[in-house]
Amino acid sequence: MALMAPETLTESLRQVRAACPLQRCELHGHTWEYLAAGAGPLLLVLPGGLAVAETAFRWLATLAPRWHVVAPTYPATVSSLAELVAGLWALVDHLGCGAVCVVGGSFSGLVAQCFVRAQPERVRRLVLSDTGGPWAARLWQHQAYAQLIRLLPMALVRWLFRQGMRLFLAPLCSERDFWRTHFFANIRQLDKQRCLSHLALWAEFDQRCRFTPDDLRDWSGRILIIAADSDGLFPPQQQQALLHLYPQARPYVFANSPHCASLAQIDTYIAVAAAFLELEV
Repeated sequence: MALMAPETLTESLRQVRAACPLQRCELHGHTWEYLAAGAGPLLLVLPGGLAVAETAFRWLATLAPRWHVVAPTYPATVSSLAELVAGLWALVDHLGCGAVCVVGGSFSGLVAQCFVRAQPERVRRLVLSDTGGPWAARLWQHQAYAQLIRLLPMALVRWLFRQGMRLFLAPLCSERDFWRTHFFANIRQLDKQRCLSHLALWAEFDQRCRFTPDDLRDWSGRILIIAADSDGLFPPQQQQALLHLYPQARPYVFANSPHCASLAQIDTYIAVAAAFLELEV
């Protein structure tokens, strides 16, 4: 279904909810939920934040006129990166697509790097934004967070998530209330299984993935890396390490911008990605 991006985020989200009902399918023993809009080449927009499809609503509303945009929710029942990546590729097959372009930001930037390595011949374009490569020094954080989630009542875990979200959104000068309402609604739906699954996948990425610049040396696709130069979650050292992993990548840097720049400047992010996706090889 084709959409037209309205000026406001509120109207954009309302339009996507009205035009794009949540779809479900069973793949490899897991229930996958996803939103889809538009026609044309398949663009898989992997979810950042809380790994929920609806967070990609602006991408669907903006790019659906030119792309078949699909945004999935990661099943909480997935227990490994291999399962997650296999499920994503099964979703692409379920949609009847041979080749795909992929956008992965933040946590989903990690997933996208595993996704392209699984079947590189089927990935035409890859956009990584506000993300990094494997980082073993981060592993203790995942383990500490997982232990807290196991021990604490879920009501307290959700409260902690809300406080963290307030800090994350604090730099936004506009639309802060919109995004707070959006993410708080998703936090209300969180359970321990989803939280622990998310942390386990991130820990596995940092502990077990061993990427090198030669991994995609013969890949015929193209890659864009978008970074925010004041990103507190993926600081400059990790950004440089990511560029080292992908020497063929085209870099784009948002100056004087924190990790939440992908929300504060969401339309610019989408425009930068769209311009790259539509380049001729």
